Amino acid sequence: MMDNKVTISIIGQCIHTEHWMGLYESLASNEVPFEIIFVGHKVPEFTLPDNFHFIYSEVKPAQCTEIASRYAVGEFIMNTGDDYIFSEHALDKMVELHRSYDCDKIMITARYILDGKDWTGEADYFWWGIPQSPRLGMGGLIKKSTWDQIGGVDRRFTALCWDIDIIMRLYEIGGAVALCQDASMEEIVTQRRLYAEFGTSVDRPLLDWLWVRHTPPPEGTDFTLGIHCKHKEKGVISRTRLSPFIPFEDRHLLTRSQGPKGRWR
Repeated sequence: MMDNKVTISIIGQCIHTEHWMGLYESLASNEVPFEIIFVGHKVPEFTLPDNFHFIYSEVKPAQCTEIASRYAVGEFIMNTGDDYIFSEHALDKMVELHRSYDCDKIMITARYILDGKDWTGEADYFWWGIPQSPRLGMGGLIKKSTWDQIGGVDRRFTALCWDIDIIMRLYEIGGAVALCQDASMEEIVTQRRLYAEFGTSVDRPLLDWLWVRHTPPPEGTDFTLGIHCKHKEKGVISRTRLSPFIPFEDRHLLTRSQGPKGRWR
């Protein structure tokens, strides 16, 4: 690391402590100073490096991410799970690309690798495999000031899909997403029990409710910003969020889940 000032705060709601040091070691090649902030209910049984911070909380996963973001001190903020490893100099390359745009309202993403295959072309869109829909991406390196402007995680999300909502709200304020071709994140755990439990039936329907219409918009809805795209079966993706953002409250943030809480405290 070049100095003591943090450039990137890597945040996550993470409980698979057995993978933490593998992720950390995959970041060792980077020159930009970074910190990791993980929040969850599984306490690591080993000593963490000085720039690797753990916060104990039993609240729902989406709220854990919000907690981590509030402790972040980096110029940039980036979300990850603990079941990923990064390619060499991924952070360096993503920061370099972000700064080349000279624009605060841009998010830099990495390529997504699973089982040795690059899934970026299929997975990087609001609707899987439909490039006419808004571009998403892995990681999501964004200025912390822009994250704060957007407002963080909506408390109605339980565990997942809140990150897609963040990207959509970035688009809503005139932002953009760019893929860093030379950076990748490889998923090393393929069990998706959390998505099966809360993604398909809880959080993805909420995400779609916030952004997709299958019927004419309700009276009073502002459609002046237009739409991202139309799909005959899937509907219309609005550029304007169809329900106002609801932030987490400071009170009891570490100890009580706010909004739908699933099976968490």
